[in-house]
Amino acid sequence: MIGYVRVFGKLVQDNTGAVSRMPILLTPEGPLLPLVEYFRQYLRVRSPSWMDRVAQAVELLMQYTSANRSAFADAESLFQGFMTAMYHGTISGDGHDQSGLFWRPRRTRNANVLIGAVANFSDWLAKRGLAQSVNPVDLKPQQHERVLAMAAYEHRRSQAFLGHVMPRADDAAPTVRVTPLRRSPPVRSDDRPPSFPQDYFTRLITEGMVRRGYKGHANIIERMNSRDVLITLLMEGAGLRISEPFHLWVDDVQINPVDPSQAVVNIYHPSEGMAPRDWRDAGGQPAKNREDYLGRRYARSPRHLLYGSSEWAGWKNPTLDNAKTRSMSVHWRCPAYGQLFLVLWQRWLRERALLAPNHPWAFVTTKKGQRGQGKPGSVYTIASFVAAHRRAVERIGLVPAKANGTTPHGHRHAMGQYMVGADMAAAAIMKILHHASLESQAIYTRPSAEEANRMLQEADRRMRGLPESPEPERPKPNAGEELAQLLLAEDRAKSDRKRQSRRRK
Repeated sequence: MIGYVRVFGKLVQDNTGAVSRMPILLTPEGPLLPLVEYFRQYLRVRSPSWMDRVAQAVELLMQYTSANRSAFADAESLFQGFMTAMYHGTISGDGHDQSGLFWRPRRTRNANVLIGAVANFSDWLAKRGLAQSVNPVDLKPQQHERVLAMAAYEHRRSQAFLGHVMPRADDAAPTVRVTPLRRSPPVRSDDRPPSFPQDYFTRLITEGMVRRGYKGHANIIERMNSRDVLITLLMEGAGLRISEPFHLWVDDVQINPVDPSQAVVNIYHPSEGMAPRDWRDAGGQPAKNREDYLGRRYARSPRHLLYGSSEWAGWKNPTLDNAKTRSMSVHWRCPAYGQLFLVLWQRWLRERALLAPNHPWAFVTTKKGQRGQGKPGSVYTIASFVAAHRRAVERIGLVPAKANGTTPHGHRHAMGQYMVGADMAAAAIMKILHHASLESQAIYTRPSAEEANRMLQEADRRMRGLPESPEPERPKPNAGEELAQLLLAEDRAKSDRKRQSRRRK
């Protein structure tokens, strides 16, 4: 069987020297150039994960084609065989596979994503006269298929951002494939997404995220790793995604003019966000946006465009709430989080300044060669933080696992579930978590299996005229406020002792 290899590559498109990063599929004849051109066309509008899926799907199709080239008379038959192999695998009941692929059955949802990627790529090729579409759109579907297609389109239109500018379903051509995909069984997990266990959060940042050589230090704030705790506070106390703090610049944190004890934090769009006004070009003009600022002042690119680099940080297009600055505001769970963040931020800035980094990103490495990091002052990577978070979780006796809620994303889930437990309105949760749709936070409001069973039992008691059972005690809110107040009191006491010492002298 012919081998195909997916590699990471860089494409230089013109004489500007600008580099585009993308996955490239290598064949015995060289790179698969139509796929490169496909990615080039969608480079600025689709995510790196989308490119990965398409490259994987095309690689699988190429493997299947090379193993079954003589078995099919046309492209559509080949594609149908490919779909069957994706759903059911290629291994026979007795363990043999004459194709040599030895594919195992895939979950329907995963298979449909890959099959859809192949179909869309082949449509793109067919429009350019480069190939026959392997699963063309049926322009004359049956009436019931047309109704379903129109209903599905209208639902997508109603949910889409700026959906009002999309044509209505009755004006749009129905898109029903000749060969339909297999339906995936509807699955709704019994439980809400696992969140970080609230009883352990205090220990995580005071005992887990400690500076090297400061374990057991009497002052809690002094022994904390400010950088890692700051990132964790943004997720646990404000509900940010793990990638969003890594787009934070030094100038993006300010003192709250209304309450000087709190920090005001804004997360800007990595490329389109408003740039600081501390730099001007030869004509005295400021940078147009952050991408312009990074390129002209530091010869760098926004981190969400560094796909394939260790410095890459994703951007999931959260809803921004400031059209002028292209930014979103951070909303603290309680004032104490903003106060603790400001104390640690000011200490972190002093530490960061000693490293003299040549870039504006807030979080940097502090030790040369530590855990695969670059020189001090280099951009702090998500991989380095994830490793540090894992070690912190292990230090307090927990097992790092997504199912346990002990990975970084568990903090965002904790924030979401905290707001649901506080009976906050869905629209408020949507704004704080920067979701694009009210349905996005529905996963946090879904009852667990235990809650659903309790509701059923209560319904049965009401139907039989029995008194309702006592309302179960709600879980206590996160102890972050008490922790922050404790740490702030300790920090103030330290400052008072220093002032008294200076007076005695």
